[in-house]
Amino acid sequence: MIADSSTLIIFSRTNRLDLLLKVFEKIEITEGVYREACLDGLRVNAPDALRIKDWVDQSMISKHTLKKPEVARHLRTMYPALGIGESETIAFAQEKNEHTLLLDDRLARQVAQLHSLKPFGSLRVLALAFKKDFLNEKELKNLIRLLLANKFRLSAEVIMEFWELIERMKKGETNSE
Repeated sequence: MIADSSTLIIFSRTNRLDLLLKVFEKIEITEGVYREACLDGLRVNAPDALRIKDWVDQSMISKHTLKKPEVARHLRTMYPALGIGESETIAFAQEKNEHTLLLDDRLARQVAQLHSLKPFGSLRVLALAFKKDFLNEKELKNLIRLLLANKFRLSAEVIMEFWELIERMKKGETNSE
């Protein structure tokens, strides 16, 4: 699964990067995402940046260079509010012909959808981890609290929809994918 920096940062801050690998088995990032999630974070001594860097150094997260960086530049020209990591994540997904990717930013998700991609957010990762029994309900509630404590922006409506999905999953009414 191709990931943007925000997803990596959130899972690193909650000390649960392992969930990304459990759910998706393989996490790939671009150089731009590495700069945002690691190098920029290391400049301000962010502990999450060091954890992400360690995972990259240990090849648990693989880092790639775009073959056609002009695609990411074009996306940023078309959508100026799109960040470097987000534009590279979308361009890399297109380059690899991957249809799903991890993005949390609303604009980036909309741009990905405009380009026939299916963005998964951090909450989707948590729902999948719950479904696959990598998290129990208590752990899930604690992680949501941690996300909010780490300034992960979630509206009340999104949180309610998430818990409704979890309830349907408990009853076997949805596959969540």
